Amino acid sequence: HNHPREIQEQARAVAALFLRSDLRSDGLNAYVSTAQPLRSAWGLCSGELFETLPAAAGCTGFLITPTRLVTAGHCK
Repeated sequence: HNHPREIQEQARAVAALFLRSDLRSDGLNAYVSTAQPLRSAWGLCSGELFETLPAAAGCTGFLITPTRLVTAGHCK
């Protein structure tokens, strides 16, 4: 496939939708998730990959242009 480099780079971009209530400012222009771990949110067993990561994102998507994001139909 012979796509312009800019389109190829955009295709690698992903996004995640977070609830504002699950984020807190770190005071340095960044935010930290306060969501419960995936283990608790999804009932993962101990030792599962990613069990300690926060269950923060409700939806994900990807850029198709610099200003257009594609998501699943259930994302709001």
